[in-house]
Formats: sequence, structure tokens, C-alpha cells
Amino acid sequence: MGIIVKQTIKSSIYAYLGVALGFFTTSWLMPHSMTTEENGLVRLLWSITVLLVQFSNLGFNTAGIRYFPHFRDEKNSNNGFLFLSCMISLIGFVICMGLFSIYKPFIYKLLNAEPSGILEENLYSIIPLTLFTLYFNVFDNYAKSLYNATTGTFWKEFGQRIFIAISIIIFLLKLVNFQVFIILWQIAICLPTLVMIGKVWYDGNLNLKPQLNFLTPQLIRGIASLSALTFLSGLPRRS
Repeated sequence: MGIIVKQTIKSSIYAYLGVALGFFTTSWLMPHSMTTEENGLVRLLWSITVLLVQFSNLGFNTAGIRYFPHFRDEKNSNNGFLFLSCMISLIGFVICMGLFSIYKPFIYKLLNAEPSGILEENLYSIIPLTLFTLYFNVFDNYAKSLYNATTGTFWKEFGQRIFIAISIIIFLLKLVNFQVFIILWQIAICLPTLVMIGKVWYDGNLNLKPQLNFLTPQLIRGIASLSALTFLSGLPRRS
């Protein structure tokens, strides 16, 4: 059985286990451990995070996967692809955080959310959640391009949800208050990113040396065009 087939089977198993665990967490654990307001806050923070991550990568994740074969060169650290991906994501993150601070009312309206005291108190959580989730996608896509499709799937679909469930159980048992739970929940969300960075490093592929001389005008145009198309296709539209 080929490596790709084995990884596909493993990824499918992790995904199904994650769906089952996620259903148990959202349908039973959260409603039985949190008030309606607390439950709503956690869901809203995650919804905002997903929205910001979607735009922070500036469409490069899709373009990166498509154009990675042009960069592939194991002996030359894949021609600075990881550096390029990290820098574009960082630029997008800074832009999105700035726009979010200005257009918060629009974001709330887009998500059918009402601003509240508990939301404003915990809104700072958006920064690490967005940053770590964004870079999880960066390193997961990079690992997948290097034929490691299982590590990211396991930690995102299953491992992360295990730690989220544990943090909720700790809160359910009243071992911590809600503010400490939010911290534990953030750690559970951020942990897979650290694992992915560690895995890329362990495999000898963590090289952030820029190689901008490799970027030809034709390659830049192709990446920019596909990134722009991906970005614009994800913009919310009025119904």
C-alpha cells in the first residue's frame, strides 16, 4: 500500500474521530458546563477567528499549494517558500487586525452578534487565536506539500478537540473559573501550531532564509493572480 493511500486512510480515521468528539463537546459538554452567554462567547470568538484567518492569509494558501512544485528543491530549502508563506501571512495578519479594530461593528453584524460586556472583556483572545490558527495552516500546508498529510490532520481534527474537551471538563468540575477556562481553551487551540512547527523542524524542513531572487516576474504574477482570485472569492456578499 502506497504512502499516500496510508496517509489518506489515517487522515480519514482522525477526521471521523474528531467529528464524533466535536459533536459530543458542542452538543453535551458545553451546554452542561456553561451558561448560554458563556457558550455563545466561545462560539463567537471562534467564528471571528475563522473569519479573520480566512482573509489573513491573503489567498496565499491556495496559491502556495498550486505553485509549490515550482519551489520544490530539497537541497536548496525549497527556494525560500516557507519564508514567503510566513511573511505574506504576517502582513495579512497585521492588516486584518487593524481593519478589525476599525470595523468591529460590521464584523458583529456579519456574524449576527451583539456586542456585550463579556465579549469586550475577552476580545483580546482574538489576537493569539487568529495568529496561531493562521500559522497552523501555513505549516500544515507546507507539511502536506512535503507529503506529510497526517500530522496536521491528527492535531487539528482530533488532538485539538481532545484538549478542548479536557479544558471544558475541568471547567465543568468547577476546578477553574471561566476566565481561566478561556486561557485553557486558547492553549488547546494554539497547541497544534507549535506541534506542526516542531514537526517541520524535526523533519529538517524549517528554513526561513529568504530567497527572493528566485521569484521571477512570471512566478510573482501567477501567485498574485491566484491569491487575489482566492481572496476575492471569499469576501462576504450582500444577499
